[in-house]
Amino acid sequence: MDLAKLDLVEHANGSQRMTVTHPVTGDALTTSNGDEVYIEVLGADSSKMRAEMSDRARKQIAKRNSTINTIEEAEKASSELLASIIVTWYGIEENGEQVECTRENVIRVLTKYSWLRLQIDAFVSDRANFFKA
Repeated sequence: MDLAKLDLVEHANGSQRMTVTHPVTGDALTTSNGDEVYIEVLGADSSKMRAEMSDRARKQIAKRNSTINTIEEAEKASSELLASIIVTWYGIEENGEQVECTRENVIRVLTKYSWLRLQIDAFVSDRANFFKA
């Protein structure tokens, strides 16, 4: 078996579109004009994710006191990590207003709406979403 054919980093570096689904019903969310709401992401094995994780590890080692003490801190840390691999989004609104896909907005939205953060985390962690046979 040629392991080079299973280069997960290469596959994860190619972005994929994740359709955002309702947190209870599982139905695809749509905009007011009927388009599917989506988020385009890189995979968990991507170079960007690996670099972000390495950077975090270096900072934690340097601080030596790197424990996360509250659920809020853990949620924000998770949101920051996922923000590094979100390429773009479409149809994300809050209070009837489009939310621009900036790093700051992504972190704020994912921290506030845990169901969306968990949905993205599950999608990017599923290697099948990025690996095409």
